[in-house]
Amino acid sequence: MNIKNFDLNLLLVFKTLFEERNVTKASKKMGITQPAMSNALNSLKGIL
Repeated sequence: MNIKNFDLNLLLVFKTLFEERNVTKASKKMGITQPAMSNALNSLKGIL
């Protein structure tokens, strides 16, 4: 993984998902759509 290409917003996605334990609730808390949250989660999975 190249840290220069890492999107720091993904850390906020991870934190919110961890707190809410639910993609729909986390997306509402962040003010984004559920598909956008799912895409961010898939990006995290690809990185980790």
